[in-house]
Formats: sequence, C-alpha cells, structure tokens
Amino acid sequence: MEVDIRPIPEGPEPNSLPPIDLIKSYIPDPLPAPLFQWFCGTGGDLVVPLGNVRQVTYGPCYRPASIDHLWAEIIYIETNGRCAPRCGPGGEPGP
Repeated sequence: MEVDIRPIPEGPEPNSLPPIDLIKSYIPDPLPAPLFQWFCGTGGDLVVPLGNVRQVTYGPCYRPASIDHLWAEIIYIETNGRCAPRCGPGGEPGP
C-alpha cells in the first residue's frame, strides 16, 4: 500500500513519498468519507489505496481534517522537517 499525493490540475509532484511504515500511524482508521468538491478544480488529491483495485481520493480542495494532518506528516517526513511550521496542503517548504 502506498499513499499518493497528486497536484490538480498539474504542478510539482512530491520528490519521494515516505515508506508506508513511517506514516501508517497517521492514516485514520476508519478512513473518513471524502468531502464534496463543489466549485473546485485546483489543489491536490491525496489518494489512499484499498487493496489492489479500489482507492479513496481526498481533494482537490476540501478534505477532512484527519486527511490534511496525514498530508502534513507526509510532507514533514519528505522534507526532513524543513516545511515546518507550514507543512501540508498549501504549505511552503521553509528555507
């Protein structure tokens, strides 16, 4: 299983996503329902696979708080903390 972050409609992809073992404790269980994306077409999707065939997509504009927290932890790990305190959706890596 690998969680994926995808820019919508396009944009920079994360360099490399951390191994699932590093983020497993931040994946909500049970997963929340995705939020309705009214009048939304930009941002990013966080995709959580469910087995080999199904997946749950959160975003691109509205996500449950627990999914934004997961996103922030992924970016924090990916950047070795350089993004703090603005890790996550819409955040910018620090210097």
